[in-house]
Amino acid sequence: MGLKSWYVVLIGMIIQLIAGLCMVFAISSIGGWGGFIALVIGIGFLYATALGVIPLILLIFQKTRIIGGIISIIFGIIGIVIQLGFIVGIFLIIAGILALWKKI
Repeated sequence: MGLKSWYVVLIGMIIQLIAGLCMVFAISSIGGWGGFIALVIGIGFLYATALGVIPLILLIFQKTRIIGGIISIIFGIIGIVIQLGFIVGIFLIIAGILALWKKI
């Protein structure tokens, strides 16, 4: 079976989702402005998780794996630039490199 490039994207999305949910539910229970800021950042983390959906779908299928690798690298760079998608961005870039270089 082995490692597939879309596994890497899925793992990155799950880690990003868990980080966002922790920020929304655990840290936002703090009152005041600190809790509000943590809530906003947590919601941003959850929205940034959506960066991986399109590359994930493209990387699953063999016929769209090349374009999926290119899109994955582009979305990974976007995720790193916006800072809220840093976790999923790193995993998208790794998955894009695996898809283009190793063809997996």
